Amino acid sequence: IIARYLKENDWNHAILIMLLELYVATKPLSVSSLGFASGVSPATAGRLVLDIETRRLIIREKDPHDARRTHIAMAPRGYATMRCILDDCGAARGASGRRET
Repeated sequence: IIARYLKENDWNHAILIMLLELYVATKPLSVSSLGFASGVSPATAGRLVLDIETRRLIIREKDPHDARRTHIAMAPRGYATMRCILDDCGAARGASGRRET
């Protein structure tokens, strides 16, 4: 299921990890935090965040206390997308555990 979503959305694993991190986060995260979590360099993280932002899955917010920092938060479309993926995974897992009687 995950492989299908990666292919359909033209994502790599780093993008999926970033979206999962944001989905479960209780506050906006930095680009560097997302890069660290997904195992990519800061430069690659910046490019991937820009790509995800272009797809309207995340929102970039300026830090009101530090103009040099940017926070990344999940956009409503991002939450909906991740919910679909997780629901599909859950449904498949549930179906694989059922036995025919």
